[in-house]
Formats: sequence, C-alpha cells, structure tokens
Amino acid sequence: MSQKYFVLDTNVLLHDPASLLGFEDNIIVISPVVLQELDSLKSQNRAVSADARQVIRMLDKMLTNVDYEILSTKGVSRNEEGGKLIIPTLLAGSDLLEELAKGTNDQKIIRDALILAQNKGLKAGTSEVVVSDIGLAGTEIIFVSDDINARVIALSLGLKAEDYKGGRVKDESDEILESSVIVEEADLWNCNPKANNDEYTFDRKALESALGVHAYPHLVVKYSEECYFRLVSVSDEKVIGINHKIGHNPETFALEPHNIEQAAAMQALADDDVPLVILTGTAGSGKTLLSLAAGLEQTMGKKFNKIITARTTHNLDEDIGFLPGTEEEKVKPWLGAIQDNLEYLFKGESYQGSSADYAGKYIQYKSINFMRGRSIQDSFFILDEAQNLTPHQIRTLVTRVGEGTKIIVLGDLSQIDNPYLSKFSSGLTHLIERMKVSHCSAHVNLKGSPRSKLAEEAGLLL
Repeated sequence: MSQKYFVLDTNVLLHDPASLLGFEDNIIVISPVVLQELDSLKSQNRAVSADARQVIRMLDKMLTNVDYEILSTKGVSRNEEGGKLIIPTLLAGSDLLEELAKGTNDQKIIRDALILAQNKGLKAGTSEVVVSDIGLAGTEIIFVSDDINARVIALSLGLKAEDYKGGRVKDESDEILESSVIVEEADLWNCNPKANNDEYTFDRKALESALGVHAYPHLVVKYSEECYFRLVSVSDEKVIGINHKIGHNPETFALEPHNIEQAAAMQALADDDVPLVILTGTAGSGKTLLSLAAGLEQTMGKKFNKIITARTTHNLDEDIGFLPGTEEEKVKPWLGAIQDNLEYLFKGESYQGSSADYAGKYIQYKSINFMRGRSIQDSFFILDEAQNLTPHQIRTLVTRVGEGTKIIVLGDLSQIDNPYLSKFSSGLTHLIERMKVSHCSAHVNLKGSPRSKLAEEAGLLL
C-alpha cells in the first residue's frame, strides 16, 4: 500500500502543532506559503502567535543539518512510524495554476497541492526533479484544512480534501457528553446503596446498569423534579453520591435555582475540592450570572483575593492593539455581560450603583493574549466564550492555574464564531471529554433559558 501525501493548510498547524508528528507513516507536505504565514504570525501579539512559534521550533528541530534537495524530494523523518516531511518548491504549468498563484494564501496552497496531484514536477534548488523519481506516481494527494471554504475550492478543482481529525476526542457521529442523566427512583434504590446521612455508596456495576451510562465524577443523577444525586467519588468498585434537593444550596447572593442543573452548578461552584468547573448551555441559561454570584460571594468572603474575567472573542486579539487605553480598558467593553449581571445582583439594594461599583473593585478584566506565562494564584477565574478556543489554547490557559485558584470555563457549543472550529473540534469539547474522569473537574450543562420567556421561545423558534 502506497503512502498518502497530506498537504497541510496553515490553520491545521495552528490548531494542533503536534499534527507535524501525526498522520502515521504517511508523508506530509508543507507549502512555502505556509512557512511565510507562520513567519508573519510569530512576532504578533495574538492568541495564535505562540502556536506559530511552537510549530517553527518543531520544524527547526526536524530540519537541523538537512540538505534542501533531500527535504524537497525524498523528505526528512518526522515521527517514529516512518512518516516524512517534504517542503517543495513547486513549478506552475497552466493558466489555472497561474491564476491561483495570484490569489489568497489558501489558493496558493491549493495550487501547490494541485501541482503534486497533476505530476507537474518539483524543483529543488536550481535543478528540476521529475515527480516519479520521488515516488509520487499513483499516490493519493489529500489537502487538509479546517477552513470549509478552502476545502470546497479544493474539491471543485478535483482535489481530495479533508478536515483535520487528529487530536479530536469526538467525531460527528458521536454525542457530546451530557452532564446529567435521568433515572427512575425505584431503579436507584434497587441498587441497595449504603446510606450515611445524605451520602450514599453504590456498587459501581449496579449503578451503571441502572443509569445506562458510565459513572464519572460529578455526574448529576436526576430521579425526580426536585431531587438528584451528585456523584462525588468514583472508583473501580464503588461510587459515592450526595443526595440533594433544589433549594438546599450554598448561599449565592440569594439566588434560587430554577432547575436541577442550576442547583448542581451552584454546588460545584461552592465546592472547594473542585478547582475546575465547566458550565455549558445556551444564552440566558445562567452561566455568567451563577459564576459571577459565586465568585463575589467567595471573594468578598475572603476565600479568593480577586475575580479575573476573560473572554475569547474571534478577532478580538487582532483588534485589541488598536483600541486606546490600558489592557483592562480595552477588554472591558467585550465583557459587558459582567457589568449587566453585577447590576442584576444588586438591583434590590437602595444604593444599587454604589454597591455594584464596590463589588466591581474585586473584578479584573483580562485579555487571553496576556495570560500566557502567568501563574494565576488565589483567584476566582472566569473564562467566557471558551467554545472559540482550540484544544491547544485551552490547555495553555487551564495550566496557568496556580494554588488557591478556581477556574470557571463557560461556553455554548451552538455559538462558535471561530471559522476553523466545530463543536467536535472545539477546545471546550476537548476539555469536557478529557477532564470528565478527574475528581478536580465538574461539568454542568445548564438547561432552558431563565433569562425570560421570550428568550426561551426565541431560542427554540428562531
């Protein structure tokens, strides 16, 4: 079976720098245009700049003391499976190829893939090399990009095109992990749990048989309209769950949960043993309000020194440098939801404005661009719009968390603005799936839209 040639778009390398080591024993081809794009990104102050620099460092390690003629023809080794990397200089040969050469960078990369596919030839240094000499004849050329439009263009020109699947934890045929499960109350008690006040110990196999799903830490098990178990410990043989009822929740600015999911979120936000809480759900489901209320309750109670809020907004990293003012002044307009929720939390007070301003002194507004390299200590850290982050970016941010810090990651997988991500490749999905087995992490998918009846109806009908 002949090796496949995968021509990588720049966005694939930025999405996952480790893709350089993937694709098994096949050959990956990187157009010189990709190198130019990486070079233009490396020195900028953008969320992807660090990823560009990492790719460049990996390439530098692979290409040390490599002869260019070998690199552009036979290729150099890049992984233990025997995969090769080729960076060719390609020759044009038709009006179509010349037209693509004048287009966007995506079109130039597609042009290079077309040259390979049509066996037009390669050029190493000053000497032309016949394609068949390096084993391209009869092989499959595949253009790999996270850009849907670029793939469509490639397909329309006769190229085989795929999106990048490496590093994914979910495929399109899979269901995104749910944070709660509904079970008949009788089925729970048939598991014969051992009770100690509100703490119940279940046999894991019996419980999983009743639930119909695998048990994992902080799974919410609903058995009535108001009652639920929150699984706080999962071992090979036993599962410990705490029995809860809506209304018996930690003090959170006098907020009352509208449903079990909100109640479970309030429990997780107040739990000192859970430093990572992931809240997903549609607009208006209460993600920001519950997080801010819990953060203020605990920060004003001296558990944390401050609240740090950061939001990922596509193109914000490009635009922020042109806005006047300090980092906080630049980012604050993008975090208007925080101010809106502050005003809501203090709406019943006689001195609403001054109270909200006083609480606001505990809050810092940050750009994710300036979070790299920091160690965040003794803080309540709210990261909003996380669905627009790549897995590599979200890993970088979550690993910034130091001692005494709790990080709350918020997102709505139905509202992804990054054109190179889907709900199956989003860093938020990656975080949920990878961390589900950890007792340090709790995920709650909030239901409904308590913001208003209109907001709920609009979410369903529009």
